[in-house]
Amino acid sequence: MRVSFIIHEYHQSVNFFPMGTAYLASVLRSQGCDVDIYNMAVYHWTNEQMVDYYRRNKFDAICISFISGYYNYKIIKSVLKTLNMIENRPPIILGGHGPAPVAEFFLIKHKADFISLGEAERTLPRLIEAIEKGENTTRIDGFACRVGGEVIKNKKLDPVEELDTIPFPAWDLFPMEAYIASHLQPSKPMDRFGVVTTSRGCPYLCNFCYRMEDGIRFRSVENVMEEMGMMIDKYNINYFQFQDELLMVSRSRISDICDGIEKNGFKIEFYLNGRLNIVTREMLKRLKKVGCRFINYGIESADEAVLKNMDKRLTLKQINEGLQHTIDVGIEPGVNLLFGNIGDTRETFKKNHELLLKYDTFCQNRTIKPVTPFPGTPLYNYAIKEGLIKDAEDFYERLHQNSDRFTVNFSNVPDKEAYEMMFAANKDLVREYHRRKAEAQVEGLHRVYLENDVNFRGVR
Repeated sequence: MRVSFIIHEYHQSVNFFPMGTAYLASVLRSQGCDVDIYNMAVYHWTNEQMVDYYRRNKFDAICISFISGYYNYKIIKSVLKTLNMIENRPPIILGGHGPAPVAEFFLIKHKADFISLGEAERTLPRLIEAIEKGENTTRIDGFACRVGGEVIKNKKLDPVEELDTIPFPAWDLFPMEAYIASHLQPSKPMDRFGVVTTSRGCPYLCNFCYRMEDGIRFRSVENVMEEMGMMIDKYNINYFQFQDELLMVSRSRISDICDGIEKNGFKIEFYLNGRLNIVTREMLKRLKKVGCRFINYGIESADEAVLKNMDKRLTLKQINEGLQHTIDVGIEPGVNLLFGNIGDTRETFKKNHELLLKYDTFCQNRTIKPVTPFPGTPLYNYAIKEGLIKDAEDFYERLHQNSDRFTVNFSNVPDKEAYEMMFAANKDLVREYHRRKAEAQVEGLHRVYLENDVNFRGVR
């Protein structure tokens, strides 16, 4: 049985390791499948080259995973249109956060054959086996499918509870050096970059966030450290991104991860996604000691009422104290803020801007983004109920055209004025970011020319 996974194009030079696909590839290989990766993101192959590839190479199924987003959608739309031109093409199986909540749209509008309704480690091998044996594939749990113009939506299965049972990602199927060379700030040019996940899911229910599965499940710390050790030995990784939706789910979990890093003697640095209601100064000091360089915080609003509307379960006191503690111990904070949610006003936008200016260390170029009600989120369902979005086609084809534009503006500020506010604030943030970068380079030039400092390597 031959299965091909398409890693779709992103049109950028920074590549993020497709962890979900790598896990599925490993699972299928353990079941005896011949797995192929057609990597458009790294090699920038065109749709015409893709068609030629699948005409010359025969597969029993083609799998594509993607998340929501206007640019991802445009690419996937183009890929599916092109694949559907192939005579006697194999079945197309879609998965991920993009198609799962609106399966009917991708089955009917874009003529995919199957949509995974959740995590696929348990279900995809069963579907592939049924395709191979010529069995009835219309009643396999975990998938929606298209039979002519009809959609059949089968029962969604529970996800894998024992995450340690999933084999490690199939690294050997990917051009790992392309991913290792892709850096997130504040890594250094010589760092070798790797990604790992310690859990799946999130215990919180923010109104703008969609998840295929409820709750959170954890890998054992021993299993995580074994995988990290293999990546260090095999690929000389020294900078990790913990790719969990939320690694900082509890203080005890952070303590266990820190213990694991210390016990294994890993001399690494790392980046993680954090939560400010969990933060303490002592915990941050421990993270710093074992190599934490950056914590990305989803703050989203500097207004208590809007935070409550989001079901964010954060307070301004936690936000301010946590950010200050993070900076004080020498860890860079990622400050993420949104505008346009329910309850947002001119005043809440000003609060967002002031918070970002106060705590942004300009390690990364941060701006205030408009909120997007992605399909499957409570905010999307609210927009449907209020008649602000008609359906998935209205969302993807008409409303969601750019991540810096409103799909739906839920605030009480008219679009034109809101855009003027975002332009003014983000213009200042971008200019300040580049001003600081320029100043650092000018200081370097001063040292090399006027202070005889031979260590500055020039403007880069």
